[in-house]
Amino acid sequence: MVRGAELRSRFRDEMRTLLHERISIGAVAAALVFPTFILEDAKMAPWRLEHMASLRLISAMFCLLMFAVNKTRVGERHPYALVLVAMTVLGLLKTLINPLEVQGVGSLYFGGHALLLVGALSLLPLSLRQAVGILVAVLLSFTIPTLILADPIDHVAFSVQNSLMATMGALLCVGCHLNYRMRFREFTLRSRLYAVRQRAVDYG
Repeated sequence: MVRGAELRSRFRDEMRTLLHERISIGAVAAALVFPTFILEDAKMAPWRLEHMASLRLISAMFCLLMFAVNKTRVGERHPYALVLVAMTVLGLLKTLINPLEVQGVGSLYFGGHALLLVGALSLLPLSLRQAVGILVAVLLSFTIPTLILADPIDHVAFSVQNSLMATMGALLCVGCHLNYRMRFREFTLRSRLYAVRQRAVDYG
């Protein structure tokens, strides 16, 4: 019978492999999606179109870079670190895309970008600790640059936007935790069934 420590170790290896696969899918999807928002920029803020279009394309190229890195041994061994870096950098890029003249986080851009990044948590097989780490990195990548660069800033909107994002992120973290536990139970059941099948074959 497989011991608990060995079972958990094998489960973490399986989750690392799954996360590695999801990163490739997510990176390609994001690289395709980011340029489409240029159409939205043209309608909402045509006076900043060149600036924001450049950052949209930089974001797409960064996603392709993450895809390439994920295909290397580094990406295979450390997929979570890759996700953490990617989320933080994309958060910073989205903050710069947001026109700082329109009240920083008070603009429609900020909430939409933040929700897209935080919502990405639901696509990844993360433990509670991993999900919380990414959520904190995403929130900080938005709030710190905005507090430093945005002038003036709507402090009421700042508080409301960030409290809503933090609440949504917390719920997603709980969802990640529940999904992680469900995956572990399913993995445990598969392992036990495999062990029983092997014993039956040996006795046969």
